[in-house]
Amino acid sequence: MEANVINKIDTNDILYTIGTILFVLSLISERLANLYKLHWPNLRTRRLSPSLEKLREKEVMWLALVCGWIVSLLAGADIFYLLSEGKLVSIYDVIASSNLFIIGRSLIGIFLSGLFISLGSKFWHDVLDIILQFSALKRFKATEASQQEPVLAAAAKEEIELKVAKNISSIRAIKGYLGYDYLSDQNGAVCVVLQFKDAISVADAKTIKGLFRNTNVKIESYTSPANLQ
Repeated sequence: MEANVINKIDTNDILYTIGTILFVLSLISERLANLYKLHWPNLRTRRLSPSLEKLREKEVMWLALVCGWIVSLLAGADIFYLLSEGKLVSIYDVIASSNLFIIGRSLIGIFLSGLFISLGSKFWHDVLDIILQFSALKRFKATEASQQEPVLAAAAKEEIELKVAKNISSIRAIKGYLGYDYLSDQNGAVCVVLQFKDAISVADAKTIKGLFRNTNVKIESYTSPANLQ
């Protein structure tokens, strides 16, 4: 269970790190595209003709893609490496490896990252907000659950105590009865431990199990301990 919690925490951290990196790179890509638009007024100014305006939008889209790929390549934003390591890769190290599989995978990862970067900084800003809200919601639920655990444990113990008080006369009638106690495990679950001098009969064990139906009960004796869970 602890390993699963650690993996979930690491996954959230990696997603936030990747979102932050792509957000920063998308800002750089947008600035690069804006610099290019300054020298080409036809891309910056809307056109009156619908057909020309569609053509301009396509050119702007391709400009965003190209700038995204350039920034992704220069920064070493391999999406596969980001997902596995949570950081950028060194292009020089990839080329120096002389491994065609690694080089090919990195190029594909950089190409995909360029597509993601071209979505724009507003998109990645919204993604980061969603990740932060999701993490905050998970922390709130975890805190709420931890606060409820003592209350639930106390309620469970109170329920067992009521059953003991209700059935104590029947239990005392069983031969060799010495007393009872409560036992809590690591998860906070409470069970009642009935103590007898000698091992009780099968019939008496069934009787006790019927009295404490849906309740954790243990029977202990000096000769033959038995567990009715």
